[in-house]
Amino acid sequence: MECISSGSLVAVQIVTAVVANLISFMALMALINGLVVYAGTLLGQPHWNLELIFGYAFFPIAYMIGVTENLEETMIVARLIGVKIIINDFIAYKRLGDVLREDSLSPRSVMIVTYALCSFSDFIAAGIQMAVLSEMAPSRKQLISKLVLRALFAGCVSCFMSAAIAGILIDEPVACKPKSFSNGKCFDLNVHQTFMERIMANNNSLF
Repeated sequence: MECISSGSLVAVQIVTAVVANLISFMALMALINGLVVYAGTLLGQPHWNLELIFGYAFFPIAYMIGVTENLEETMIVARLIGVKIIINDFIAYKRLGDVLREDSLSPRSVMIVTYALCSFSDFIAAGIQMAVLSEMAPSRKQLISKLVLRALFAGCVSCFMSAAIAGILIDEPVACKPKSFSNGKCFDLNVHQTFMERIMANNNSLF
């Protein structure tokens, strides 16, 4: 009972730290975005927002990993990368879904940005990890705070390398959307499930 009680208390502290970090980072990003929009309005540039700044800041990265179809597509990918790093990958993928519905990206750009966004290397995740590890090892909090940004940088570089390699290896990618599943070129979950069920049935028949 003592172990259960102690474990529950530690878990509550960790969950509280995670929730607090999520709220803090999301609120901070909303505040900064509001300030940017307000400043842009005062200067006669109402279209200014945090995503636009992300686009210009991460434009070189988007170009270097292979999104070179045109400048407009590169800017869209750069914005998505910025949202992923500064906020988190879930929101970035939601924005990517909106972009796909608008057909604003070529299949190659969709493939590259999908790989580039696929990780938890963002500031919110870094804050969560720092909070969790600090709760688990309070005496190492200073060391953890020093290493968390390096880990964030390494995770981002790893994603960008994966995206660049995918762009090198795959010449003609296919952008798979719900309406294109019937063309036979995209991954179909139902076909995969049927295939796995047949394998399981064959294995069971052997015994």
